[in-house]
Parts: sequence; structure tokens; C-alpha cells
Amino acid sequence: MTHNNDDILAQIEPIINQIAKDKGDAVAQEIHRIVKCNIPKNRHTTFLNANKHHTLKQYLDNIVYYYDQYAPFIKSLQIDHDTATWQVMCTKIRKWAYSLLYNWSLSPHEHHQYTIDIAQEVSINLLKADYTYDVVFDAWAYTLTKFTLYKFMRKQKHLVKTASADLNEILDTLYLIEHDTNVEKQVAQKDLINHYLKQLTPPQQEVIIAHYLKGQTFGAISQQTTISKNTLYKRHHDAIQSLRKILEKEGHKDE
Repeated sequence: MTHNNDDILAQIEPIINQIAKDKGDAVAQEIHRIVKCNIPKNRHTTFLNANKHHTLKQYLDNIVYYYDQYAPFIKSLQIDHDTATWQVMCTKIRKWAYSLLYNWSLSPHEHHQYTIDIAQEVSINLLKADYTYDVVFDAWAYTLTKFTLYKFMRKQKHLVKTASADLNEILDTLYLIEHDTNVEKQVAQKDLINHYLKQLTPPQQEVIIAHYLKGQTFGAISQQTTISKNTLYKRHHDAIQSLRKILEKEGHKDE
């Protein structure tokens, strides 16, 4: 399902008008701003393609729901710089980074120091990042942590144990497609990703897109799709193995 961005903006106008009636002009203006930020990233397309019954109104309803839930928290975090809010967030980020670093072979000192360094970098990114309001905030922040960590580890010249550097590049690109505002770059990135994803089975494509592009946990995917977590783990494992084999065929070798 594809739509011209101008067509999408035209289609959401009556929905925004209804939000203004229900929630007030200030909230409607914020929802309109958020949707306009999300459209170039194709966040709406991901939602619409996830289920044939999904509609644009449901997508905006989703954003309104998360806006009501998280807007005060985001204000406290990014505008007010509330100390207590930041302490809670930084504790989560450190735990996520510490856990993710087990994918690498590190000394205890490196593990401790990298956790601190990555948490600081994620915190800086969080100050200016635009939360999309179409997924749970923690899932979105976890994805931001994960890919900040990937970039950090690449700079440190550490390769993940569980996949080749080239495979990490593909998974990183899924994140960059969502966050890069350069349209030409997005098109090139999408062409690269489509080249690999189209060689996976549809169920494998779905779990890779949901987990890496949308930043959803396997638990969240399971709740939305009623597919068991064990099945999702298996599809994810098979997809990663398939991507690795594709890369090897094309001349990319694991280090």
C-alpha cells in the first residue's frame, strides 16, 4: 500500500479537525506536527501494511493515545530537563546497554566503561530525538539505545559475535531509514534493504521489520499478532541465518 505524501496529508485533514473538536486545537496541532514528521519516514505505511484492516484514522488514533500517555513525560524529559525523570530514564538506558553488550566479547572493565559511554550518548540523542508517538515510548527508546550502541561499537572496532559486520549494516540501515530526513538517502537505503528482505519469506520479513524498523519487542509483536514468542524467535533466527547466507553468496564473509 503506497500513497503520495500530499494525498496522505489531505486525507488526514478531516481526522485532525475531529481531533480538534474532541481534544482542542492545541492537541490537534501537535498531532498534525507529529504525523507530518512521521510521514516522510513511512511510519504510517508500516502501520497500514501490518494489517489489511488498518486505516489512517486508526493510525492517528494510535498517536493520540500515546500522546495523551507520554506528552507530559516527554516535556519533563526534553523541555523541563527534570532531574527525577532523567534519573529514571538513564537507569533504564544503562540496563539496556549493559544487557545488549553481552553480544560482544568484552573484558569486565570494557563492559562497565562502554555501558557508561553509551548511556551518555543515548541521553544526548534523547534530548533532540523526535519521539514518533506511534509505539510505546520504552520500545522506541530501546531501539534508539540499540542502534546508538551498534554505531559506538563499530567505532570501537568491535564486531558483534552473533552476526557479521555486513549483517549489522543491514539492520542498522533499517533504523536509519526511519530516522534519516534526507529523502534521496532514504530511497537508496530502501533499495538496499528491499534487495535483502525480498529474499526472505513473508513471515521472516514481518518479524525483521517489526523488531528492527518499528523497534518492537517480541512480546509486543506477539500481543499484536497472536503469534507465540517461540514462533517469533524461530522466525527471527531463521531470517538472520538466511540473511547471513545471502551475504556470503554475495562475497561477504564473517570476520
